[in-house]
Amino acid sequence: MSENAAPRGLPSMLWERLNGPQEVGTSPAFWAVLLVAMVALYLYPAVGAEYAVANTAFLLLWTFLGLSVCISWGYTGIFSFAQAAFFGVGGYVYGVIGINSLPATGHTNWAVLGGIGGAAVLSALVAYVVFFGGVSDAYVAIFTLMLTVLLEVFLTQTGGPRYTFGKAAVGGYNGMIDIPSITVGLAGKTLVFTGAGFYYLTLTLLVIVYLLLRMLVNSGWGYMMIAVREDPRRTEMLGYDIRKIQFGVFTLAGGLAALSGVLYASWNNIMTPTTVNATAATLPIIWVATAGRKSLLATIVTTFGLQWLTQYLALTGEQYALLVLGGLILGVVLFFPEGILQPLVSLFRWRLPRR
Repeated sequence: MSENAAPRGLPSMLWERLNGPQEVGTSPAFWAVLLVAMVALYLYPAVGAEYAVANTAFLLLWTFLGLSVCISWGYTGIFSFAQAAFFGVGGYVYGVIGINSLPATGHTNWAVLGGIGGAAVLSALVAYVVFFGGVSDAYVAIFTLMLTVLLEVFLTQTGGPRYTFGKAAVGGYNGMIDIPSITVGLAGKTLVFTGAGFYYLTLTLLVIVYLLLRMLVNSGWGYMMIAVREDPRRTEMLGYDIRKIQFGVFTLAGGLAALSGVLYASWNNIMTPTTVNATAATLPIIWVATAGRKSLLATIVTTFGLQWLTQYLALTGEQYALLVLGGLILGVVLFFPEGILQPLVSLFRWRLPRR
């Protein structure tokens, strides 16, 4: 920096991180459209039916799981099937702590922290074994898929009083029931998030997480993530410890997946082993691949859209939801390797008048 250059303030630095090149959308028109969309989403409960609002919240909560795959696979090149496992651990731990602590404390603050923190610790342990243990890229996917399958097998065998923790029974195939909704205790008051309240909570968390992840991928750490994705050996030769980068990103991704699991447990009030099976582990990969891997916003849109499509096919009696998703991902790989939204973005840019 020259002597005559003015030092950048904190707002300027934050804006540079938000508006960096590693995420789509840097023009004033993009931010205006995004702001309008956010206002519309916040006003939706005022005009939407109660069931539609609750269902929209259900669709939104999966976006955190999609974002966890996006930052690990899309931005750092870590292909993992373990996000569903962290999703399940977050939900189950939240249920165990919430069922036991709510009658005594009147809130689920510790349950939320325990669910996210417990899954983050597990993801950190897995990351340490994988990355500091020298597991090659090809075997990371196999190792994490094995972890998810083992967790599902374990959860299906947890019926009976042996796997009851206080008042919370894991439940085996039937799952853990009577999980409380998120109840925040603050200054002697409690606020239960159900219905429209849960919708606002999920939407607000999504906005915050999206903006924070935009700042992350446009920071120095974000550039190192992309360098690891593009050429890990060259990045290591330049003096960076890629294991620390992979460890940090994988742990963060585990926490995001756990947040999705906590929200799911709160919305559904039940957790079953089906949330951590092989199908559940594969779906986030399909969401992110359809989005093109390298965009947070595209991941949010495709996760919401594909979950809505899956739900629609199931509600209309169709049994081919997974086949449709499989055909979709095959078409994306063959014809739209950059994701299905990238051609639309390119067309929009092409149609804009140039100065």
